[in-house]
Amino acid sequence: MASPSSTPAVSGKNDITVKVITQRNAPPKLTNRLLEVATSAFWDDQTFNWRYPTRHGYPAHHRHMFWRYLGNELLDPTIWVVVAYLMENGVEIPVGYSTWQRKGPGTAEAVKGRDNWLQKSERNLFALHEYLNKFLFPNPSAYKPAIDLMAKVFEETENLVNQMPQFEKSFASQYTGCRSRIPTSGHRRSVSTMGRQ
Repeated sequence: MASPSSTPAVSGKNDITVKVITQRNAPPKLTNRLLEVATSAFWDDQTFNWRYPTRHGYPAHHRHMFWRYLGNELLDPTIWVVVAYLMENGVEIPVGYSTWQRKGPGTAEAVKGRDNWLQKSERNLFALHEYLNKFLFPNPSAYKPAIDLMAKVFEETENLVNQMPQFEKSFASQYTGCRSRIPTSGHRRSVSTMGRQ
């Protein structure tokens, strides 16, 4: 497992830092704060308006959707969760996070030290829990035709990108093999958020 690292996010400013977190160094207080950041950042997001039109009436389901994303990312050895902190009265306050996923050739070698049997077991248990949760407690605010349409668009886009010759290779050489991720319903591509305080 990679150890957490901390670096100033802005040159010359010591009050802004970023840290890589994993399942092992993400206590409930931190993950709860990250869920607050994500839900507030996407509260009025237009894509959520048409996929989950009544989500404001079901805040627990809306929050759980982001927990599913974050939980998967913290357990995936190919994904780095990077948290931005501001220093306030000597205390680090998480104000945003992003996720980066290793892509392209050399991924298996690069993430070798980030995975183990316990983490694999946790991933399987998390997947089982989420499957049962989705079956027993479906999100009542979900508008399935819109969610299915977005999933189809993401799948088709990914297929087109995979057909492009040398796309991953050229992308990896430009961005050291990492790709920013953006949140989607069910087919999560990324989360990059700065939440309201």
